[in-house]
Amino acid sequence: MKSIVKQSRSKLPKTSLVFGALLLIIIACIAINPAKYSTIALNGLEIWAKVLVPSLLPFFVLTKLLSATGIIDNLCSFFAPLTKKLYNCPKQSAYVFLMSIITGYPVGSKLIADLYNSNYITQEQAIKTASFCSTSGPMFILGTVAIGMFASPQMGYVILASHILGALLNGVIYRGFKHKHNPQDNSNNNSLIPTQTQEITQTKSTKDFDFSQSVMSSINSMLLIGGVICFTFVLLEVVISSPIFVHFCNMLKSIGLNSSLFTAILCGLGEITKGCLLLASTAISSNLATIIATFIISFGGISTFLQAYAFLKGIVPAKTFLLQKLTHALCASLVSCLLTIII
Repeated sequence: MKSIVKQSRSKLPKTSLVFGALLLIIIACIAINPAKYSTIALNGLEIWAKVLVPSLLPFFVLTKLLSATGIIDNLCSFFAPLTKKLYNCPKQSAYVFLMSIITGYPVGSKLIADLYNSNYITQEQAIKTASFCSTSGPMFILGTVAIGMFASPQMGYVILASHILGALLNGVIYRGFKHKHNPQDNSNNNSLIPTQTQEITQTKSTKDFDFSQSVMSSINSMLLIGGVICFTFVLLEVVISSPIFVHFCNMLKSIGLNSSLFTAILCGLGEITKGCLLLASTAISSNLATIIATFIISFGGISTFLQAYAFLKGIVPAKTFLLQKLTHALCASLVSCLLTIII
């Protein structure tokens, strides 16, 4: 028995040891000052409850019901030539894109997973669709960020336009992406999302429970988002409160660099809401703030990545999806830079 235990310990990879050590450090930091991190976690949940739930939950429910109208199928048929020529994707990707830009993270990823899991698109098509259908929504960009944090509606319009155009450009980059096909993959591009449309139209009993099912599914998705945000807020606080990070910021100050801007960008790469909040309180020009906010929102941060990847796991490789988010952020930032010059 002892030999078996020793063998299992010796086979433990170094990455697991490092990751385990980091987790122990985080746990120790929280245990040393539980009151502080409880407050931080509460701040994350407060933003989730006051900002994200009111803006996202109605859209989560509505997107579940919208397919029953029959309008979406017509829209998909209308955009079919465009999605095929620009992105080499099926017509359903147009629906995912429209819902993604209307609703925001992580609706696009969830719809892609629905399509793939129901064998309506292949894995390769899912990966291509993910490159331009993982976006934030206008409620968050215009309402939460532009007006609520920066008090500048014009800034919001620039960010929103750059974010959407960046996504469209990003899709073109990955239109030629090749992925090894699974023999079991089947694509039926003549139907809309079966998990929504067919469940609504199959039987009368399904219709009777459609609204309650939509609400329950949406609430579960919102709970997932809230949990990820809470965890990310605590993790970011552990990082920025660490002696190493504080010492690094002091070094930046000593050579005349803006440590507050560095902290805002770092937090934005972790969680977009916290990053944008810190960015709004940083003393920089409006144009620079617009470009950086565009990058942060388009990349989405690790928090959004985890939310989206909860649906895309096993469909889109993590490295590929992370690369797609990075190129989207770069494309959107470039567009934002051009728009700030023009406007």
